[in-house]
Formats: sequence, structure tokens, C-alpha cells
Amino acid sequence: MNQNLETCNKKQLANFLDVSVRSVDRFTSLGMPCYHADKVGEYNKYIVAYCIHWYVGYMEAKPYKLRETDCLVLTLFGYAVGGLNGFQLQNKGIEIAEITGHSEFDIGRAVGILKQGNLVRI
Repeated sequence: MNQNLETCNKKQLANFLDVSVRSVDRFTSLGMPCYHADKVGEYNKYIVAYCIHWYVGYMEAKPYKLRETDCLVLTLFGYAVGGLNGFQLQNKGIEIAEITGHSEFDIGRAVGILKQGNLVRI
């Protein structure tokens, strides 16, 4: 995984996305990638780049008729909207899976869903 990824807390992420803190809570429950707190009193840590791309994927899913709600699919869709091709998405999926716990099968499935919907360039 890229160790140079910037992390933030919930309030900072809300400012970055120009949404409320409650929206970030809702997005987290919908699968926005983050490091979940291990103990009571600790806070989730959000990786800014992944969260921004998840948010783009989430917001663009409806116009593109993408009915998927999976964290990995939406995050990779955000990267696809940004111009990544299928091979690049596969590599990005491996990075994201280290945080989210997805398997190689899940990564292939997510990229396959985007390819089937013609939502990624080959």
C-alpha cells in the first residue's frame, strides 16, 4: 500500500467534501473506506484520496444507472470517472483491498461490473 496517503478525521473529511458530519457518518455506514476505530473513544481514520473517489462514485452512480452499493465498486467507479483504465483499476483495487479487507475475487468482480456496464475504458 502507498504509505504516503493523507488521512483525516470525520470533521476534516466533511470539510473536504463540503458536507455535514452526519453525512460522513451516513457515507461510512454505506461503505466509504476508512480505518475503523479499534477501541471506544478512538475515531475512524479516513484516507482522503479513497474517500473522495468513493464520494465521486457514489454521486455518479445514479446518472450512470449503477445500482451497486459495494464500497469497492463505488470507489473504483470514482477512479474510472477520473480516467483510470481496467488494468489501473485492478491495481488500485489491490491497494484499497488492504484497508477494506476485500479479496482478489472481490476486486475482479468490481472491475467486471464496471466493464459490463461500459463504465471503464479497456
